[in-house]
Amino acid sequence: MSKISFTQIDLILFCLLKVEKLNEDCTFERLVYECFTSFPERFSFFTYRFPDSIKLDRQLRTMRKTGLIAGNNKFGFKLT
Repeated sequence: MSKISFTQIDLILFCLLKVEKLNEDCTFERLVYECFTSFPERFSFFTYRFPDSIKLDRQLRTMRKTGLIAGNNKFGFKLT
């Protein structure tokens, strides 16, 4: 049986959709919280079990450049 491996971008998109379905503003802080609580092994520091926001920041910049999302850290994000 093969194990499906999702990229960090896939996981961030999933969390962004989850926040949008709750009719909440998807601020950077809210997205960090959602990604960390949903996938702590992928969005935490290697040594400590705390959220690592750099893992989102890099991916969010890439996602904006490719047109997957719109927005910014100050006003929040939306799926395009």
